[in-house]
Amino acid sequence: MAVAAVGVVGTATVARAASALVDLLDGATLEQAAPSTECTPGQALALLLVEVVRERVAAGALAYSTDVPVVAVGGDPGVSLAPHARLPVGELLQLVLLAQSRSAITTLAAAVGPGWERARARVRRTATRLGLHATTVPDEWPGEAPPTTGARRAPRAHTTIGDLARLAGAVAGDSEIRRRLALDGAPIANGALIVRATDPLIARVTAARSTAPAGHAGLLGGESPTAITIGEHDGLVLLAVATGADAANDAARLVADAFTRYRRVELVRAGQAIGGDVPGPDGVVTHVAATAARPFAITVPRTGAFTIVFGMGGHIVGTVPLLAESQTGTGGWLDTASR
Repeated sequence: MAVAAVGVVGTATVARAASALVDLLDGATLEQAAPSTECTPGQALALLLVEVVRERVAAGALAYSTDVPVVAVGGDPGVSLAPHARLPVGELLQLVLLAQSRSAITTLAAAVGPGWERARARVRRTATRLGLHATTVPDEWPGEAPPTTGARRAPRAHTTIGDLARLAGAVAGDSEIRRRLALDGAPIANGALIVRATDPLIARVTAARSTAPAGHAGLLGGESPTAITIGEHDGLVLLAVATGADAANDAARLVADAFTRYRRVELVRAGQAIGGDVPGPDGVVTHVAATAARPFAITVPRTGAFTIVFGMGGHIVGTVPLLAESQTGTGGWLDTASR
């Protein structure tokens, strides 16, 4: 039987206007404010497509090395792709992630279906699986031939801060996607093209920088600018979503500020003995002993006192009280439990 952390008691969050902060290692939302605020839908549609690509790769239907024919979109402000060329799925993903290339988006949509109708159905199923209840997928995407006159159209595409944060967290939680986001300036097409992060779908910041990278726009349509930013520092991997006139800088500042307010704590070491007393349905208490196969860590605020609750089979089998980070000691966390 598996023992898992089922709760953190005593955490506190900081309220911010129309934003969200996600821990990519735990897949947990650390902070959010006004999650029902509507924001630009283009990023959600592109991220949903990236998530479908990940699903198809995991299912073995595609590989990142699979060559697919390019579907060029006229007037694409991103990297110009030659019609009838072929590019690997992974390189097309880089074009979407770093430059929001509409030709790359259109090409991947045609490839994952295969075809538009199947691609659209896959995207909608993915939105349902992720619980994106406020996100709609339009009948017509950029580059697709418009429906015939009189055809019934779905409501216009839209999404919310809460849905976008959940979706971006699922996509950027994949280390392969984060690796590709870091390939600014890497060549593709056998060295014929250099992909720059001119308009990244998800921007990257460092702990020392609290402003968005130059050139970040983060828009594919909609009424209000929306930005998604990730950063990695001192064991933390965080993602922020913000909307508003200064969304890019707001998201970057939220990530940089979170580095000072959160910390990654190792609770269980590999090979450590864990377990506890578990009451059975007949009232008999059974002592369960287990050995951790891998280390277990969690992200917690730097201030305050917290209790990590471990459960198994619906029962609490142990708790780990934590005190705030020592201000005078070695900087480690004080674990007061006998694990």
